[in-house]
Amino acid sequence: MSKLLKLFNFHGQGSTFDINKVAFQTITVAQLYKNRFRDYCLAESCYKPDIISLLNNLTYEDYIENIEPSNLKKYDSLILGHSLGELQFLSCNKLIDIDDLMLISKKRDELMRYEMSKWKERNLKVPSNLLVKDESLDDDWISSYSLLISPKLLKQQPDFITKTFKPMLDEDIGKNSLTLSLFNTNNSIVLTGLTSDFEELFAKDSKSDKAILKKIKLPNLSQIAFHNKKFLSNIEEPLNDFMFKILVKNKHSHLEELDIPVFSSYSNKINTKIIPAMEDFTKSSFNTIPFYENCQTLKKYIKEEDYKLERIDLGPSEVITGILNKNGLK
Repeated sequence: MSKLLKLFNFHGQGSTFDINKVAFQTITVAQLYKNRFRDYCLAESCYKPDIISLLNNLTYEDYIENIEPSNLKKYDSLILGHSLGELQFLSCNKLIDIDDLMLISKKRDELMRYEMSKWKERNLKVPSNLLVKDESLDDDWISSYSLLISPKLLKQQPDFITKTFKPMLDEDIGKNSLTLSLFNTNNSIVLTGLTSDFEELFAKDSKSDKAILKKIKLPNLSQIAFHNKKFLSNIEEPLNDFMFKILVKNKHSHLEELDIPVFSSYSNKINTKIIPAMEDFTKSSFNTIPFYENCQTLKKYIKEEDYKLERIDLGPSEVITGILNKNGLK
């Protein structure tokens, strides 16, 4: 008889949602949200990373509260996060508390913003005293686009995205700022980089491959080139150090194993070790998230282990639900 695998899925930063519709089923979590966090969430922007992480965590706790303790051992669990959502493995495993979770999310965001400011000052010759310091850089110098790649082209070249398109962007380090940030489904990707470089890419594509069937400019209020190593690779060491110091504070730095494993998107594998999982999360913050490949790997694993899958999509947005459905992870 197949054993049940509960796959806990958490969405990442960048998804918009109605903060006023956030609600919880259990009294414990509902009161915690009302007494400590609701006013803060309503006063801030829903795209803020600490709010995303907070609501991801609370929806998980809300779900777990409804499960009888005697039933917890009747299934296996696995955590899957889309981008920032992957950070939930630390809180789900009780290695950090909810305040630590929000702090790490903020720190990651601060490090990214700092690297963006440095890049802008160095490459666009903008004096540091003129760089925008508030929530968004008002000149829209960084863009994120969701691209739908032509099915006709992919039928002829199934590996076009990984073997042609991504290498084309990667080899232009120092010339072209664009990178493949998210590879969500077999023909749906997200690119980030300088707004001006997108104009050049679109013009080039229209004259050659005509690979781009549809393009949608995504909101990027933070003006961060997410998952773009051409801008963000320097966040690795300080972010790892910050997270490790929190583990030390919580007296968990000596622990090695995760009670609930996490699927690490960067390495495309299930991680059962704390430090490797943490380092993979950091690497995923400035590298491509190969979510389509992740889903294929997971489907293969579920089949090989003869699991019966139960998907638990958590957080305030339904974005990850659509991506998982399109990838056939049901």
